[in-house]
Amino acid sequence: EISTRDWSSDVCSSDLSLLRQTHSTMRMHMSERTLSQHGKNNAMGLRTPASPVVDDWLTNTLGYPCFSLRIASEGIVDYESIGREAGVRFLITSEISHDQGIASLSILPGETREMASRTLLKRPVQGEGDHDLLPTLESFRPSKSEVDEIADIASNAFAHSRFAEDPRIGDEAAKRVKRRWARNLATGARGEWFAAIRAGERMAGFIGVVRQEGVTDKEPKLLIDLVAVAKDLQGQGIGDQLLTWACDYADAQQLELWTSTQSTNRAALGMYANRGFEFHQQTRVFHTMPRDIV
Repeated sequence: EISTRDWSSDVCSSDLSLLRQTHSTMRMHMSERTLSQHGKNNAMGLRTPASPVVDDWLTNTLGYPCFSLRIASEGIVDYESIGREAGVRFLITSEISHDQGIASLSILPGETREMASRTLLKRPVQGEGDHDLLPTLESFRPSKSEVDEIADIASNAFAHSRFAEDPRIGDEAAKRVKRRWARNLATGARGEWFAAIRAGERMAGFIGVVRQEGVTDKEPKLLIDLVAVAKDLQGQGIGDQLLTWACDYADAQQLELWTSTQSTNRAALGMYANRGFEFHQQTRVFHTMPRDIV
């Protein structure tokens, strides 16, 4: 959901410099025991440990050090010194394949809780897109007041996000994450394409798409980064219309369109299936925070 790139215009560069320094310090101060175990793993031909990545955007939004980790296979995670180096409060987000064990999370400092089961879907290119359905091939750029409305929609539309479901993060902070995320998409600070729908005199919903350059598959892809409909207008086909536009935009670009949603969200899964999305992977998302956080 959150990119490690700095998308926020109000990021303090000195704060980010300090956090990057903290990340380097963590890597330098790994214990001899852990390094010794890494050597044993390498000698046995096992996968080397994953490295913590400082999430600049989320760190700035929540106000304390945030790190991310995607565990590709079972193994040791080199987070042994993170609690000592990061300070009193921190957040580690870990994501693993649904069929993997979670033994590698046991050495993380603090308390680890499973926050979500996520389903990743992809939609192959289907034709060249119906340009008549697109509001425009160029991104819609809302006015300042419309951006505020869009941010309000985002802050209230994700009651079951991993941030909102974690009481240690808190409701206010969870809403702030979605507000800033949506604002960056609407203003063009993040993503490559954005569309919104009005209902009378008010904004009803929005969708933002980002481009991800290929790494292992060498082909770029488009990703539905965030989509939301005002709570009192849900169930009226607005989300389906937004998704239709995004699919046509992807077809016009001749690129696959990817998305993810909670595995328990049957309505969303059904809507995506009706638009040609196929199952790709199911993952589990965990949050690790200090044990003294309620």
